[in-house]
Amino acid sequence: AFALMQDMGAPILQHNLPSPPFETLKGRVVDMLLATDMAQHRRVCEDMASEVAVHTSCQEIDKLKLECHLLHLADIGHPFRSRRLHKHWSVLVQEEFFAQGDQEKKLGFTPAPLCDRSKAPALAKSQQGFINFVIV
Repeated sequence: AFALMQDMGAPILQHNLPSPPFETLKGRVVDMLLATDMAQHRRVCEDMASEVAVHTSCQEIDKLKLECHLLHLADIGHPFRSRRLHKHWSVLVQEEFFAQGDQEKKLGFTPAPLCDRSKAPALAKSQQGFINFVIV
């Protein structure tokens, strides 16, 4: 993505400010993006809970951990939106999963059940599981 931005002449992370340097900023963006991986869900939540537990001031909280937590929350937080928006985002996520599963099948892999059109539960059931398992 960074090379693509550079090739397109849109180096949005480069700046003339004294801090943070480009490479530091790039690393933070990568860390925040990796924090949206659901395999990191527990760690991201525990990291933030630890920060809140040990610091009496919000100013003392590790900013990278906060940034990772906020981006992860934005990534999974659509159940907190209006019913219409939640359904819209749920459909988009399901289509993304199915597209991934279709590609995995083309490559000879067995997709995860949520990514397999023929095995995935109905949208309402999958969202109920997501909300109960991840959100609540």
